[in-house]
Amino acid sequence: MKPTIALTTLTLLLAASVRAQDVPMPEMVEIKGGVFFMGSQAGPPPEKPIHAVQVSDFWMSKYEVTHAEFAAFVEDTGYVTEAEEFGTGRILRDGRFVYSPGFTWKEPHGPGSTVEEADKYPVVQVSWNDGVAYTRWLSQKTGQAYRLPTEAEWEYACRGGTQTTYWWGDDFDPTMLNSSATWRQGDAPWPRDEHTLITRIDQYPANPFGLHDILGNNWEWVQDYASADYYAAQVRRPESPVVDPQGPASGHERVLRGGGWNGTSARTTCSFRFLADPPVYRSDHVSLRVVRNP
Repeated sequence: MKPTIALTTLTLLLAASVRAQDVPMPEMVEIKGGVFFMGSQAGPPPEKPIHAVQVSDFWMSKYEVTHAEFAAFVEDTGYVTEAEEFGTGRILRDGRFVYSPGFTWKEPHGPGSTVEEADKYPVVQVSWNDGVAYTRWLSQKTGQAYRLPTEAEWEYACRGGTQTTYWWGDDFDPTMLNSSATWRQGDAPWPRDEHTLITRIDQYPANPFGLHDILGNNWEWVQDYASADYYAAQVRRPESPVVDPQGPASGHERVLRGGGWNGTSARTTCSFRFLADPPVYRSDHVSLRVVRNP
């Protein structure tokens, strides 16, 4: 019986490998785990208090998931994103965000638009649920367990071994990321075609762990349920550091990290947390990044 089981397992793994060869796959970077201090005392209440966290080894995608990678998933499964299902996507117009008809991952710049160099630009207008569906498909195609990162994994990877406000230091530097500082000076009005401000996945420098756009360009969904006082609860736990926290056991919102091309210096830090509704929050500055275990 045992040789038969082993042969069956090998056959399944080989089949997954063959299937994966025809699928655009995220390029992955190995992240060695360790202990770090999560959060910030300088930020808003949801970032407080700073607490020690230990994360295990994992792999994370070098870039945000690209338009081409997500398109392969949709083509293979016929999946309909929530922006398509509800008929609207979220875009910035004259300094405020509105839900507008016809803005989807397929047409991120509006009805009739396309994405040139689809393998060089991140997918946007994806909800948390869309991101999870993509990771499940990726797992099925490869035989490996892909998922969204936990908040702890994301922040550990973003910091890249540092404990500063940004992975490059404590002073904001607009040349290191795609943020509102790239497009605006002081109180100048936003450009009219705000939804075109997404940049290539390789345009800005990688952090010390080799990850591009971990800050800026697009917000990234993480796995955890959202709770504004979750960090305070972690500090009250008896073990220190907390090992591989998974976030609250339940909730109504999920967490986004990293800030987008519209983000200010205060919202594109390693510790800033944005809480949002999983199906409703989909926008032209929201994407995702995937992880898998070793």
